[in-house]
Amino acid sequence: PRTKRPERRTKHKQPRTKTQEPRTKNKEPRTKNQEPRAKNQEPRTKNQELNTRHSALNSQLSTIHYPLSTTPPPAWEVLVRMTPRPLATRQWRVCNYEGALNATVARAMAIWSQPSCADVVLNVLCGSGSLLIERRLWGEAAKLMGCDISLAARDCAAQNLRAAALPQPCSVFDWDARQLPLPDHSVDVILSDLPFGQLVGSHQANATLYPAVLREAARVAKTGGRFVLITHEIRLIETALAELSATWQIVATHKVTLRGLHPRIYVLNKI
Repeated sequence: PRTKRPERRTKHKQPRTKTQEPRTKNKEPRTKNQEPRAKNQEPRTKNQELNTRHSALNSQLSTIHYPLSTTPPPAWEVLVRMTPRPLATRQWRVCNYEGALNATVARAMAIWSQPSCADVVLNVLCGSGSLLIERRLWGEAAKLMGCDISLAARDCAAQNLRAAALPQPCSVFDWDARQLPLPDHSVDVILSDLPFGQLVGSHQANATLYPAVLREAARVAKTGGRFVLITHEIRLIETALAELSATWQIVATHKVTLRGLHPRIYVLNKI
């Protein structure tokens, strides 16, 4: 005999009332003026939509004229090299000493020293002579001196100085930056590329070198003299400057990027 099929269990749904609107999907109904999507047309990707929005925004910004008293909104900055070789490349660099300072950074340090034709300039720990050469290329000085205890560094500096063919002689001496054979208050500007403790020197040696160099520079510098230095040992130099706060005043600090490192340039004023 035939058996009855079991009744299917159905979910308990509420009956739809006459006033209740029919359920519709989230898509809005297509209007008459809207063209149907072609069958072969691919859906727009997210990148295409962003590009469309960016182009529309750029066209709007191009029509806006800002008065001189206001600042335009932030925009992209594009750096384009206008020369066949990088600006840091110099014709005078015929000897590249290990850990030599970038020429453009050396030029910036020379400018931040507020150069004057009456300056007596001393470059302690001169290395390959980058600071000396860039300072003289910027402008004339009353006297230009450099010193380094390394014979290899002095020979490298001498080669670069000859290649630079400066109109003013620059003397490089075998002087220790911690004990300079100069009278007190005799130098207007002191420049230095202190050892970072990686390619040149070590952190242990810098712990005693930095305070000694700052004290000796304070002795030979005139009142109101400038000392512009660069170092990667930030904590070490700031600790040494805090101990000599009665002698050196920090006028400005500048962060730079060199070969993946982020050293700082300190502009000091002799009190």
